Amino acid sequence: MIRIWENAEQYLAQKINEWRYELTQLRCAALRLSEMTFEDDEQREAFYNALYATLKDQLADPAALMLRLQDGDVLLISKTLHRKLITQAFAHPQLVPWPVSIEILAFLYEIDRERDAFLGYVAEKMQLLLERQKQAEDKARLEQKQKEERFLSTANDPKLRNAIRQRRQLRNHAEVLIIEDDEVTRKMVESALSYFFAQKDISIELAHNGKTALQKYVQHAPNMIFLDIGLPDFNGHEIMQAILAMDNEAYIVMLSGQDDKGNILRAIEHGAKGFVGKPFKKDKLAEYVQNCPSIRTHMQA
Repeated sequence: MIRIWENAEQYLAQKINEWRYELTQLRCAALRLSEMTFEDDEQREAFYNALYATLKDQLADPAALMLRLQDGDVLLISKTLHRKLITQAFAHPQLVPWPVSIEILAFLYEIDRERDAFLGYVAEKMQLLLERQKQAEDKARLEQKQKEERFLSTANDPKLRNAIRQRRQLRNHAEVLIIEDDEVTRKMVESALSYFFAQKDISIELAHNGKTALQKYVQHAPNMIFLDIGLPDFNGHEIMQAILAMDNEAYIVMLSGQDDKGNILRAIEHGAKGFVGKPFKKDKLAEYVQNCPSIRTHMQA
């Protein structure tokens, strides 16, 4: 007997498409084991494993299927399946610790006569799976959002603002932070700035996401930032607001596609000093660096 413990719903849907005409020769027992209660996950696993071992011996059908659905129910599919066999299986000594009412928890489909009912049952389980997946995704998104909000809220710490200001004042060189998730673009901007300012005392830091960007901003207190609007964890607007909250002297230039004018205008309204559109022009990047007041002070010193 073949045991499918993971992704059983998807496996079943695939097998139904493969079976087609053969489907009418099969029988299916739907065991509503999700209604059973267990002390813990270990006991639950012990029950399912004992059930599998018992049914495997009782059926003696190598092509039989035992599928554990995500909600805990089990489907048995075989040409030789019948109710007496299921009753005998649950009476086996291995399953004595878990008394089961077969009349309540088991339903046998004669697929040749109840094809529509069986397919309806499968469709119902697939819909339940989709709903569970959506709930899990919604929960994950909410948790991620809460985590991001907690992380961004740290930007309002007055100690951070003072530390950033002191680091910048005590440093004897200028720094530029490039925040861009695309590695090719990130390296291209870095290369362009390195070319223009090879003889100047300017160092360049790189960040590929918002979390790293905020950490590096606190650590390095850069004189200016090139910030991409589309980042994998936070969007550029959130990062810009977090940086401005901890450093109102931040000099931020947005990196954006030419078709992103709405986001650019929004960023400028909220504190960005300008933007460079993709594909980037090297002289435009250099111009913004030269126009940054604190960098210009370093270059003139």
